[in-house]
Amino acid sequence: KPTREDIVSVSLFRDAASAAVVGGQSHNYSRSSERPCYEIVTGLSRIVEGTDHLVDYHETNEGAIRLFLHRDLPENIGKSEPGFVSTLLEKGRKVMLNKSDDAHVPTMNELRGVDILCHTGGPKVLREVAKCLGLTSKN
Repeated sequence: KPTREDIVSVSLFRDAASAAVVGGQSHNYSRSSERPCYEIVTGLSRIVEGTDHLVDYHETNEGAIRLFLHRDLPENIGKSEPGFVSTLLEKGRKVMLNKSDDAHVPTMNELRGVDILCHTGGPKVLREVAKCLGLTSKN
């Protein structure tokens, strides 16, 4: 019978897929109410240095994955997130400035004006990331 750890590890490490609906600027929208909501400007990923001991998993001969997540993992991810978001915003700024001289990409102090999609982990990690970015449930 699968354990809770088996379910968590499969959901974290066996997803290996993503999807996005993307429309180009030249798309003719058939209804006047249809407008793009988001533009994917850039993407970035990283491995947080010095945290390799906080996550460990291995596959058994039966195909199950045994997962170890250290209790300090959420705090370590959270502490690294402000720097990561700053780097991501700067990369986005450069992309946008290449498109237009008057482009505006929010700074870290303007996070309320931008949506950033990050796959960082479960609820504990997400709460720690929000705390470290100075975000609350209201923003």
